[in-house]
Amino acid sequence: MRVYRYERNGRGPYTINQEPSIQDPRLSRIWIEHEDRDHPIAWGSLGDGIHDNNVIACPSIRELKAWFKDWHGTLVRCGFKIRVYEVDDRYIQHGRSGKQVGYPPSVRKTVIR
Repeated sequence: MRVYRYERNGRGPYTINQEPSIQDPRLSRIWIEHEDRDHPIAWGSLGDGIHDNNVIACPSIRELKAWFKDWHGTLVRCGFKIRVYEVDDRYIQHGRSGKQVGYPPSVRKTVIR
């Protein structure tokens, strides 16, 4: 399955501010603005149901662009690029919302873009 995500140095925009050495104040509001019905938390039984340690992506470029629709310019200015990976279907966990998928970080994936 092809999966789509924004990445900078192998990290997504939600995890980038967890490490002090790579914090970016331009992204400080993304958590606040994405705490709504259109952006379900990916992990756990109260969220989209994806395992806590999985990498989160979107199942289509359309879903990725819709998820980050107001953030594309900021993400690009912050150095993020859209990455496309091919991940074996057996490792994909689909979120209940249909907007997100997860896969183990150690899984072998093919870089498409």
